[in-house]
Amino acid sequence: MTDPSNDSRRCALVTGASGAIGSAAARRLAQDGFRIAIGFCKSLEKAFSLKAELQATHGDGAAEVFQADLAQKGAADEIFVRALGHFGRIDALFNNAGAIRPGPLASMDDAAFDAVFAANAYATFALLRHAARHLSDNGRIVSTSTTVVSNPIAGASLYAASKASLELLTMVAAKELAPRGITANALRVGPTVPGLFALAPVERQTAMAAAAPFGRLGTPKDTAEVVAFLMSPAGSWITGQILTVDGGITS
Repeated sequence: MTDPSNDSRRCALVTGASGAIGSAAARRLAQDGFRIAIGFCKSLEKAFSLKAELQATHGDGAAEVFQADLAQKGAADEIFVRALGHFGRIDALFNNAGAIRPGPLASMDDAAFDAVFAANAYATFALLRHAARHLSDNGRIVSTSTTVVSNPIAGASLYAASKASLELLTMVAAKELAPRGITANALRVGPTVPGLFALAPVERQTAMAAAAPFGRLGTPKDTAEVVAFLMSPAGSWITGQILTVDGGITS
């Protein structure tokens, strides 16, 4: 079997890859020739199913799985080191894992704050720190944020605040890494099904879809196409940007 570390093809580390948006992005990036480091936390079966799918479509060595709870100290460093050791290079990072704890401020406790900020803000900081050290020159970083940052809703205080931190970390990284040709951007993703918005009441999903300019909610493929563009050569002049990907729903 060929040593994957001797393969010259580009590699993308996708966190939250067992979820709807992460797996869609992994498939789309694999179409563009990326080998995929499948980062996941709990969904072991989905992660290995995605690996099997990508290898069946794109050949042996097209993907490998790496389990890590990125909310834990040291986990982001470990997943980056393991993926780098396996593939020999990391050219792109899709920072897509995250957590949400909905509820009014009055009901939030310190444990909820710690959990959400660890998954969304600390994990981003740790991944970007390691990307700054080890991502290939002319690499790409895309992080998943949310339209709740620009259009806050009741019950989303911790989610919105932690994703705002993600956006600012991304903008600083863009300035620091530009001399190496590395771009860093974040996507404010709107209501997407399947995705976190699938947890919303059906009536709310239906009402929002009916009010949307295109008459529907977003799909994981919608976001995956934007990720692929930003990680392509065509995206080389876009950096430090927070792009809204919601079909005009929040406009």
